[in-house]
Amino acid sequence: MKLFYKERENPSALKEATDACLKQIEIAEKSATAFREEYSENQLPLHEGYEQLCIILEKQGQFDEAIKYAEQAKKQGWGGNWGGRIERCKKKIQKSLKN
Repeated sequence: MKLFYKERENPSALKEATDACLKQIEIAEKSATAFREEYSENQLPLHEGYEQLCIILEKQGQFDEAIKYAEQAKKQGWGGNWGGRIERCKKKIQKSLKN
């Protein structure tokens, strides 16, 4: 995911990065459960698949989709500033509606 994202100017690399994010997200709930079983005293870490996908979607102006994935990550309990990302995307939507 990170390797392909570095080459994001290449449309096929960006697609590969996005696909890798989605594959990580597919197993996010199982990963969260396994993490909680193994490290019950710790909070979930940042989920890089959700994080990177939200970045990609925001850069593409797909704020509704970014909000959807940020809310999903937040609901699953993954670390990160999901609330801040959601609010930022909502503001960008409002700003685009005013223009």
